[in-house]
Amino acid sequence: MKVKMTKDILYTIATVQSYKNYLINRNGLEGNIDWYTETEKLFSELHTPIPKTKSNFETVLNFQITNEMNSTLFQDLGKFEIYLNGYK
Repeated sequence: MKVKMTKDILYTIATVQSYKNYLINRNGLEGNIDWYTETEKLFSELHTPIPKTKSNFETVLNFQITNEMNSTLFQDLGKFEIYLNGYK
């Protein structure tokens, strides 16, 4: 389902992707960190309007946040869209 972007959805995407990058970098230094499982766990624990499904997690991981999104006022984020399953 195509959903209009909101600040809460954008924050969720940015948080999950930042955590993933942090774990990947930490894994390079320490090793033995399963960044995928740990990032999925974070996603499942976040208070977010995004339904907690495997496909939505994959969408969040792979979503490209553009410079335009980052510089758009919150009230205008609806001009961007994301595909999410089970969103109400």
